[in-house]
Amino acid sequence: MGMFTPTGGMSMAKIINQFVKQKMSEMIAIDIGYVESVNTNGIESTDYMITVNVPDKNLSLENVPVLTNYVDDDAGHMVVPKIGQLCIVGFLSGQTEDVVCLGFIRRTYSAEIVDKVTGKISLSAVKEAMQTGVADTNYKIRTVGRDIIFECKDGSKIRLNDDGSFKLFNKDNYGIEVDASGNMTLRGVSINATQSPGTW
Repeated sequence: MGMFTPTGGMSMAKIINQFVKQKMSEMIAIDIGYVESVNTNGIESTDYMITVNVPDKNLSLENVPVLTNYVDDDAGHMVVPKIGQLCIVGFLSGQTEDVVCLGFIRRTYSAEIVDKVTGKISLSAVKEAMQTGVADTNYKIRTVGRDIIFECKDGSKIRLNDDGSFKLFNKDNYGIEVDASGNMTLRGVSINATQSPGTW
């Protein structure tokens, strides 16, 4: 951090104002980085943190919590990013020790988005890439790792796995299970087949 040196003839009010402006400029508010690693604490966990690299500041930030829509144990939605995903991080009180990930940008870190002169991530290059269709389009909906899990409060659940398999279970784990090869297993206290349409 730079040293503040007031110029001669300045009033106390101007000195304080200049000092505050300088200190504010030295503080980090938000910055852009990319995900280096993800710790999901297990596939079923709704708690996870990430390691973020902020090349503009030459920082590698570990155990960064992520702002999600997961409210509590009963309701919510979360998306786990992939490695290299661009993210926006915020620094509480400008301190690198107190950082949180505020969200993600649908783009991965690459040489295309780095300014050739400064070596920093160029947000304008990111926007240009997205507008011209250069951005990575090989995305899938991601929740809890690479699988998608919907779970109701009563315990009934749907799980769509990244390998193409899926499960649809009620609260007692009876239901339908299809593996990636298309083999189907029906589980139930009793199993009935009918040609009549059901009700939703």
